[in-house]
Amino acid sequence: MDEGPKYDAGSNSSRQQAILNPEKSYRKTGGFSTIVKHLSEVVPERVGDFRRWYLSKAEQGHQLAMRYVELTGIVSPHTHDVEETIFYIEGRGSARVGEKGVKIKPGTMLVIPPGVVHSSAREGFEPLRYLAIFVGNPDL
Repeated sequence: MDEGPKYDAGSNSSRQQAILNPEKSYRKTGGFSTIVKHLSEVVPERVGDFRRWYLSKAEQGHQLAMRYVELTGIVSPHTHDVEETIFYIEGRGSARVGEKGVKIKPGTMLVIPPGVVHSSAREGFEPLRYLAIFVGNPDL
């Protein structure tokens, strides 16, 4: 039975608050800040046939940008100036990376080099859900 988060005897109240209080989700640690977020706390942005939640935007001191995406149609062909890794969680569909077509199902991962044209399309009635991970901050 899960009794919730456990803390070591050396942990302090401010660290516990950073974990338990998502509004205070940034904490400095050796020049970097720890980010703690839950999807329900992020307001999604609607763009065409999909919604995206910015979990991280490569804020100061961080190299990683991450989005959770829910696709109900098509993501049009586009590029980024940085590498993108997409990990599909739910749904089925197809993607195009450069000239290559790929069938998508849960567990599929694509690593897309900078500047390569890519797109995705949902198949069926279930939304296609995935994480889009960038090293650096992509042009949006």
